[in-house]
Formats: sequence, structure tokens, C-alpha cells
Amino acid sequence: MTRLLLLFLLFLQALNGVAQVKVKPIKSFHIEVKEPSDIALHPNGGSYFIVSDNGFLHEVSMEGKIIRTADFEGFDTESVCVKDSLIYVVEEMVRRIRVFRIEDFKLIRTVTIPYQGGRNKAYESMTYNPVRNKFILLTEKDPIYLFELDDNLVVTNEIELKKIARDISAATFYAGHLWLLSDEDRQIIQLNPATYEVVKRWVIPVHNPEGMAFNDKNELIIVSDDMEKIYVFDAKLFLQ
Repeated sequence: MTRLLLLFLLFLQALNGVAQVKVKPIKSFHIEVKEPSDIALHPNGGSYFIVSDNGFLHEVSMEGKIIRTADFEGFDTESVCVKDSLIYVVEEMVRRIRVFRIEDFKLIRTVTIPYQGGRNKAYESMTYNPVRNKFILLTEKDPIYLFELDDNLVVTNEIELKKIARDISAATFYAGHLWLLSDEDRQIIQLNPATYEVVKRWVIPVHNPEGMAFNDKNELIIVSDDMEKIYVFDAKLFLQ
């Protein structure tokens, strides 16, 4: 890319109010989960739930040690989110949402949500948006769609997020905003939860960032699939 073109792109970003900001982690450490693909905070704030590419759901300590594993082996599990006493796990290739109880890790429901896109470009991330009282389910790429689901996991709305990123690998809600993670762009993207418009972007030096969660210690947690590591950022950097 020529210097002139780069300056022009930065100028356009500034005009749109979404210029990229670079941030660095304050620490990182290895975790016991192989090929972690997403992370969510336990409602009690004392542990995480992590899903892996090989189909497992784990509860993991704040230090990355496996506490328990669900008696279940899925297929291409890419996302995990928590609402109330339930854990929602997304299997991308087979277009399924699995619902588990936090208390005993028991699978209590399976929902299939058809999608006609590429087999490995389907549902990659899920979270709950309390501003619109909807779950949101996002496809990975080509194109990136945001689906809104009601509490019964029925699709009620569909929005194409054009030119938001090359891909989306994770989503979460924190401090009144929606947050998306792009693996290919290595970006964190803040969205207005009422309109789904981009507010701000950050560039992170993390290889293959696949999962994202905020914890009760004012930290942003990013999970790297290939590195099998957790990267910790100061959450205050994203709220300025």
C-alpha cells in the first residue's frame, strides 16, 4: 500500500469517527483448553466458560485451569454466551445452538437455525443484547449477517453488517455497548447496541483472536486459538 493511499484511508476513518487505536495487553498466559474458540464469564465472576474447536465445553479458572467439562462432544463449536442460569453454545457447520444448565452442565435443549451460506462461514458468535432484549447471532463472513433472536431462539430480524470487518469471530455486551472481535483484522469493534452502528475500533497485537469477554476486574479477556493463550487488557482503555 502506498503512503498516499494509507493516509487517505486514515483520513476517511477520521471523518467517520472510527479511527483505529492500537492497544497492548498487560499480561498473557497459557490455558489448558486445546484450540479455544470463545470465552464467557460465569455469572458469579469467579470463572470462565470456554468452548473449543473440537466440540467441548469447559469451565475454567481465572488462571486458565480446567475445573470441569460437560459430558458432551459437539462439532465445530465456535461461540459461548451466558444468560441467567443457562449457557448457549453455537456449532457453526451444523447450524445448532446447544443450551446447557450452569448448575450441572447438563444439555437441556438443541435448536437448529438454518443458514444457506458457506459451511465454514456460518454462525461464529453469539451474545445477548439487553438494550433490544434480543440474542444476537452473527455469521463469520462473506457476508456478515447479524440475526436477532427472541428468548425462545426464534429469529426475528436479520441485518447485513456491510464493510464492518473482513470477519467476526466473537461478540459480547459490556458497559452499555456491544463489542465484536475480528480475527482477520485483529480488531475490537464497539457498536451502538440500539442501532448496530460502529462507534470505535481498536487494533490488538494478538495472533488468531477467537474469543472475547470482560470480567469483574475491569479487564478485557481475548482468547487466541492457535496460541492457546489468554491475553488480558485494561478495560478502561476501551471506555475512554
